[in-house]
Amino acid sequence: MKKLIFLLCFVSLTSWGQVRKAKTYTKNVKTDTIKVLEDPDALKYTFNRFKKAQEKWFKFNQVTLNMSEVAFSNWSAGGENSVSGIMNAKFRRRYTERTYFWDNDLEFNYGINAQKGREVRKTDDKLSLISSLGYRGNSLSFWYYTARFQFLTQVSNGYNYPNTEKPISKFFAPAYITFGLGAEYAPTNTSFNLFLSPITLKTTAVLDKKLSEAGAFGVKKGKKVNTELGFAVSGRWDKKLMDNMLLNSSFSFYGDYLKNFGNIDVDWESNLNLKVNNYVQARIGIHLKYDDDVKFYSYKDANGETQNYGARTQFKQILGVGVLYTF
Repeated sequence: MKKLIFLLCFVSLTSWGQVRKAKTYTKNVKTDTIKVLEDPDALKYTFNRFKKAQEKWFKFNQVTLNMSEVAFSNWSAGGENSVSGIMNAKFRRRYTERTYFWDNDLEFNYGINAQKGREVRKTDDKLSLISSLGYRGNSLSFWYYTARFQFLTQVSNGYNYPNTEKPISKFFAPAYITFGLGAEYAPTNTSFNLFLSPITLKTTAVLDKKLSEAGAFGVKKGKKVNTELGFAVSGRWDKKLMDNMLLNSSFSFYGDYLKNFGNIDVDWESNLNLKVNNYVQARIGIHLKYDDDVKFYSYKDANGETQNYGARTQFKQILGVGVLYTF
């Protein structure tokens, strides 16, 4: 009985001590908060610390819509009514600390063309996600040990117009998944970076049954995945040429170690944005690609067999005026 009474007293004293300690802590916090609010220097210091924490995040969101339209009525020279539109959305999040960074870039493009007397046709289709994680031992160096992941595909079916019965590409057919380890030059400003990866794993996925059975996009017939090991060089550069003129350029080069060594896949895109005001801009863009795994068929010989020209340089040019919203 005595032991029980002693135990209860000990617990009560301990609990009372914790309560007093909690009250003292709460009182101190309240007092410190009042001092900060009443002291301009302390308030400024607290605000600057909060501001620096927020500045570690670089955030960019932009949605652009370019439109063109032609309409005729009793036009003696002739012509056909048409409407074209291209939507582009870019989202970027970059977190920077003293010795590491985490960079994420999401882009979506989609364009259509409607012309009198024919079906609506797709003119652009791209879904891309790039995520990089870099670490540097020296906080004064701009070189990072970096791991980079990239995913690239399209959203809707692609056709060899005017034939719209047989798709030549689909969602995840193809899809390119790339993972590389290397070094990245990334200065404090976010307008330029260069990534060098001597070890890059590239996977091409063709999940559509008919396209995989045809051996499209470099996969073996009947297979849905083709994996390559090689090296990669990629980067981006944003340059303000004038007050209302901005140049964006990105490039990617890939070479395989095990198959056709020395044959380089190229993906280079540049856009010149001419800003009219905060909501209107003109855009001139070019996109150049070469992939040895993408074959083109061009003609039939005298025996009626389709002849394969092989890989070709792919080129796309865009000129448009539209509205944009950056937030």
